Amino acid sequence: MNTAGDDAEKAASPPARSRTGPAGRWWRTGLPLVVTLLLVAGVVVVVAGVHGRSADSAARNTTGAGSGEGGRRSNNGLPDGVETVRDLPLLADGAAVPALGCELPEFSTEPRRLSEYYLAELDCLEKAWAPALAEVGIPFLKVNLRLDDEPETACGALPPSDEATGLYCHTDSTIYLPRARILDSLGEVEQAHLATVAHEYGHHVQRMAGVLDVVNAELADYEEAGPEDRALNRKVELQANCFAGMFLAAAGGNGSVSTATAEAAVADFENWVDSETHGSSATQLHWAEAGYAARDTSACDTWNGDLGSTD
Repeated sequence: MNTAGDDAEKAASPPARSRTGPAGRWWRTGLPLVVTLLLVAGVVVVVAGVHGRSADSAARNTTGAGSGEGGRRSNNGLPDGVETVRDLPLLADGAAVPALGCELPEFSTEPRRLSEYYLAELDCLEKAWAPALAEVGIPFLKVNLRLDDEPETACGALPPSDEATGLYCHTDSTIYLPRARILDSLGEVEQAHLATVAHEYGHHVQRMAGVLDVVNAELADYEEAGPEDRALNRKVELQANCFAGMFLAAAGGNGSVSTATAEAAVADFENWVDSETHGSSATQLHWAEAGYAARDTSACDTWNGDLGSTD
């Protein structure tokens, strides 16, 4: 059991993670989505689609099929009655993430133990989000994890290390966090790892809820790298921060995740420095804190028109 989190506030904080701009772009209508994570030399960016949950090569089977809402679809490929993200039940109705006892092993960057830590956190994330999604009628889909340094992905090769630290693939729900890149970016700061995995799982929540489907359809109307494109990308990334904050609130003070560790993980979002596609570091922290304080997922509506907190 990891109880060292009570001393999280004493740990050395990581340096600000500079960003070099988007490693890629949202692919337009009809193509799968991938969310790439760029931290130390970068940021979380959205690009293009992947498979398998596993640490390294032992895949864990997924359950469920498809993404977002089931049932009839309209001509734009979205569920009937869904025109914008705000029409989706996760935001329109709101769902609470219940408190849970999250038991994580002692944190270590040794390869096997880091894999165990990440997989244990993903188990906690699934236990937190499955009932929340069920509350609003969203089918649950397990996520997959790969930590090997040069993975073969259904999306092709990873971007260069100076452009991306890792990625989340929308089509087959896999988080790729190549170990060497992650350690170079996050070092041995436990709360940074905790926050990063929770953020990437936030994209998986968006995939299950249909957010990524709606966004992909909307992006077809915008010029690549134009102001609307970048604003929409910010909303996606900031919402993932908010979902991460909700999980950290649910896990903090329960099991092996102390309140101090959870709060330090939320504060770590301020180290994800300014980016046109992800907002200022203050805004990124703002949405993580909003999730931490939230009663339900409606608080993570980054489409609410408050552009001041998504710039």
